[in-house]
Amino acid sequence: MKNPYQIKLKDNSIYSIGDPFILRYNGRYYLYPSGLYEEEGIRCFISNDLIHFEDKGFVVEDKILKCAYAPEVIYHDGNFYLCTSPLGNGHYLYKSDNPLGPFKRISENVNNMIDGSFFLDENFNLKFLRADHNGIALLDIENENHLINRKNILPAVSNGWTEGPSLFYRNGYYYITYCGNFLTSTSYRVKVASSKQNNQNYLVQNEPLLISTDKDFHSLGHNSVFLGPSLDDYYLAYHSLVNLENDGHFRYLNIDRLSFSNRHVSCNPCEIEQSNFIRPDFECFVDENNLLIKDDFYLSKDSTKQKFTIEYNLKGNNTLVFSYQNSNKYCSIELEDNLIKVYENNILLVSKKLSINFNNFHTLRLINDSKLEILIDNVPIISLKSVNKGRIGYKSLTGVSYTAFINEANGSLQTKETTYVPNIIECKSTNGNFKNDYLDEAYIVLKQNKKVNYKIQTKNRKIRLVYLLLKSTSKGKILLTCNKSKKIININPQTDEYEFINYYLDELMINTGILSIKLLEGNVSFKRIIIKDKIKNNFTQEEYHFTKPCLIQSFDFEFNSFTRNSLFGLILNASNYSSHSSNNEPKYMGYLIGFINNLLVIEHVQYGKTRIYDKPIDIKLHQKYNLKIYYYNSILKVYLNGEQIIQTTLNYDDVYGYGGFFINREADVQLTNYKEETK
Repeated sequence: MKNPYQIKLKDNSIYSIGDPFILRYNGRYYLYPSGLYEEEGIRCFISNDLIHFEDKGFVVEDKILKCAYAPEVIYHDGNFYLCTSPLGNGHYLYKSDNPLGPFKRISENVNNMIDGSFFLDENFNLKFLRADHNGIALLDIENENHLINRKNILPAVSNGWTEGPSLFYRNGYYYITYCGNFLTSTSYRVKVASSKQNNQNYLVQNEPLLISTDKDFHSLGHNSVFLGPSLDDYYLAYHSLVNLENDGHFRYLNIDRLSFSNRHVSCNPCEIEQSNFIRPDFECFVDENNLLIKDDFYLSKDSTKQKFTIEYNLKGNNTLVFSYQNSNKYCSIELEDNLIKVYENNILLVSKKLSINFNNFHTLRLINDSKLEILIDNVPIISLKSVNKGRIGYKSLTGVSYTAFINEANGSLQTKETTYVPNIIECKSTNGNFKNDYLDEAYIVLKQNKKVNYKIQTKNRKIRLVYLLLKSTSKGKILLTCNKSKKIININPQTDEYEFINYYLDELMINTGILSIKLLEGNVSFKRIIIKDKIKNNFTQEEYHFTKPCLIQSFDFEFNSFTRNSLFGLILNASNYSSHSSNNEPKYMGYLIGFINNLLVIEHVQYGKTRIYDKPIDIKLHQKYNLKIYYYNSILKVYLNGEQIIQTTLNYDDVYGYGGFFINREADVQLTNYKEETK
């Protein structure tokens, strides 16, 4: 597979794929992109392997569907529901008994802005998410065609317009992905927040989940999240944008794997050829030839291991078998109308009535790790103690369809997969001794003279910078290796203001292969590895003057007058500059250390500002001052006229980037004598 995809129509022409939504149903994948301006309908493309997509034509045609924005589809207890907002002028709801349609309209315009998305809550109630001026809103769907009980569940955190929500559940957490600010901005990006509850208390990750402002790969966003063929991976489908000579644009589908370390999630956009998607250890569209007949059960020829994920797809009352070892030792699930019962060795463990009916088609997924979790149509319904390994199967094959298992669970497959760099490598992309911090993010504790290995892939072989998100109490010596390149590095952080800090290791020749870290002495723990390409060139855009990364920066300044919106300062660790008018100032990611009139500020910048620190200074007009900063391994020191006035720890994920300076148009100030000491 290779990003970006070229999705073709039946006439072999390439179709523009904007706002891609991928539905996984009965072992297959259904892609629904936004409609084109000249079309009055929504197309679908189907795939068995997420590599080859077949054009299935329009699944709905309706005169009101001219330029249908961001269609999404969900399966709910016998029906498929589709929502879309044509030209962004409110939503219409449609219904079908087949993912390929035809979908019939079941509502008039239910309004509610743009970018609607469906979700099933823990009671199988159909919910509706959509973009909101204040972030992301969640609503109830009443009688299939009315939206009620609006609740804002996530504040606007993209520093501007927020859109394209998607909500999914994984391993105890609900994740909302969303994007902003405008689709033609090079900094169009995806962010993510997580919670133990689906309708409140979301914690936003500091860094974007997905962003690239590169000339050839930018404007990444409006994603959907879906379970991969392996049953243990989740993937992000999103579009990238190419500007056309006539001022229009063309969008392409991209698919990348998500990596998790407990609660934390990352995604590394990859532009090079990757290996195909991993398949389950056992899978079939069930018939008698695929299974053994034993003890009145139809069983798989192979057994699961102790850790497993199973998927059953079926319609009708039945008994599902798993952990089968012999006629007296197995587990089963009885499905009858709206009742589910779970047995172990013929002893009833749990019985539960549901608001769905098993006479309709449903997907059951069993995840056996430290516990057994049972999901129906991606809704978690039962959690029990872990069970044994064994064969899987059915009492009856009537109504049974795609069935599969893999000997992995809750992302354990991630340790065997390759991470594309430069970017983030999650600590749980290897095997090791893991603990959790107060956020329930995992970190790895290195063992003496033991190394941890990470499989990496990169576009080219070059010297890159390597950082750790390091536990600040770590101290010792490690051996950092990538294939044949090696460095011995002392670990000695100088701050414990935060539990974890960004810590620079060294430059290293990075290429496709194995990146390893070995503890030689002391104690070292970390959450993730961050690999960065070195910056080579200076550049100037508008009021921004970007220079190579610096250890020390300074300039002289003199106020002519104080103005209401004055802002200027030194730029630190800047990346992803984007000049689009939809972006708030400053138009990059990183830090700004400077002045708002006589207030000295340290701002975290992400197309907008978040205050980290401020201090009033008795600044006089028409008097020259010198501002200097020193930054290394998360510690920032700020000097005014040679006197240190601030020391603090910067704890965001902007570990490396441009230096330089910024002065906005409202600042009536003279900047002179800019100096830098380059790393």
